[in-house]
Amino acid sequence: MLAGLGSLITTFRRGLIALLPAVSLALVAATGTAVAPGATTFQARLSAAVVPPSNPAADSTLPQGYAYGCSNNLNAASLAAPIMSVVTAPGGNGYWAAGSDGGIFAFGNAAYEGSMGGKPLAAPIVGMAEDPATGGYWLVAADGGIFAFDAPFLGSMGGKPLAAPIVGIAASPNGLGYWLVASDGGIFAFGKAGYEGSMGGKPLVAPITGMAADPATGGYWLVAADGGIFAFDAPFDGSMGGHRLVAPVMGMAEDPATGGYWLVASDGGIFAFDAPFYGSMGGQPLARPIVGMATTPDGGGYRMVGSDGGVFSMGDAGYMGSVPAALMDAVPPTQCDQLWLAAINQAHQAEGIAPFTLPSNWNALSAEQQLFIAFNLERTERGIAPFVGLSDVFDSDVQQGAEDGGDPALDPSYDGYSATSQASIWAGAAPDEGVLHAVWSWMYDDGSGGTNLDCEASGEQGCWGHRDAILGADTGVSTGSTVIGVGYAAPASPSGWPVSAAAVFADFANGQPPLSFTWSGEVSYFGG
Repeated sequence: MLAGLGSLITTFRRGLIALLPAVSLALVAATGTAVAPGATTFQARLSAAVVPPSNPAADSTLPQGYAYGCSNNLNAASLAAPIMSVVTAPGGNGYWAAGSDGGIFAFGNAAYEGSMGGKPLAAPIVGMAEDPATGGYWLVAADGGIFAFDAPFLGSMGGKPLAAPIVGIAASPNGLGYWLVASDGGIFAFGKAGYEGSMGGKPLVAPITGMAADPATGGYWLVAADGGIFAFDAPFDGSMGGHRLVAPVMGMAEDPATGGYWLVASDGGIFAFDAPFYGSMGGQPLARPIVGMATTPDGGGYRMVGSDGGVFSMGDAGYMGSVPAALMDAVPPTQCDQLWLAAINQAHQAEGIAPFTLPSNWNALSAEQQLFIAFNLERTERGIAPFVGLSDVFDSDVQQGAEDGGDPALDPSYDGYSATSQASIWAGAAPDEGVLHAVWSWMYDDGSGGTNLDCEASGEQGCWGHRDAILGADTGVSTGSTVIGVGYAAPASPSGWPVSAAAVFADFANGQPPLSFTWSGEVSYFGG
């Protein structure tokens, strides 16, 4: 493996009913050259860009040379970032939506007090909380950094080592403190927010996805992706832990009227515990997954928000607007995405297949969804049936692979669904390259003459293993039944790589697991 910002290393595992021994690959996909302080130019190597279906024994006819540079100085102000949170403003007659880039959208009487939109961030924003004392708000990033707007700064975890990324924030009822929660259930208390315990260091069935404060006791609840609830100096009123869910739970909100709480899943399903049910989006078509919810001050309603900024109001929670679709759907791909796409399409031209274009909502998609889309574009341009969708049944395995820096484990059963054939891949890469960097390397720099360390000579077992997995050689090629899972850890992933991505491809014997994102729901964004 070569060192430097431009390096990328990958591994691959294949499974056919009874899992076969792992086949490991390692490659370096690009070289980095510093061109100015804070900038690096990356060059994609096109030495293995043409691969006939037979995976040739000799690659002497493949194009040679370098092309396509990419600067890591991206203009964050020009990018649309997924919405991550919705928060009710004082009085309940307005609300804010916060994006992963720190951008803030204010609706109704919610006052705009500033944002981090367009400013450099060490990690994406993952949550927001209102300060009940001032009416301002705090934003929290995945590294624990806190950004205060008309609200006191009471401390943060920014720059400090974390066992797991931060996933949420909750303000103490008096506004004199706040808690941060990590995906492993670790709690960090600041100001006069009392520490009442945590799940940090304890075994979890599923990662923590959010928290809520109990105004009656001053304690708090944590909620996991499987709907499990962990109560700390707060009443336990029930959970969805141990129940089969159609979609993972993404957050929760307390009911100030009853002392109960609601949970919200990514499909918009609502689960009420000692709290009234006002309706949900479960079973209804959504453009994008739900990522959070917030209650009204009297507990008479709640709002949900999707990653595209769509707001859904229930009960007495008035609807006052959503993030305009034009802001989420019409932003062109970043410079790096455009340049890696150009490298991919030059390889397509040399291979004699049509180029592909990215969907209009590319920047509103998560990294996991972008990888899913890119995999399917590589398949459909070759006349291969697309993967049908992403499923959360793989989440723990693919996220563990991304965070550990290796192939996700291949299991015979995922949440009760029996896999008949499957494969997994992993890539660790440089920052700011985008997911197309990994796709280009898996598809076009994976054979002899490239940098695949398990393919030093043509015909070795590891040659083109990643490409074969993506195109379905190890799972369904033309049946259109393969379901996948993708994990992504960035920035500064626990594996030690700035960016780490992992995927599992699988077919099933006993029905299709529930899908969180589908190809059929995305095709309208390709303009025809």
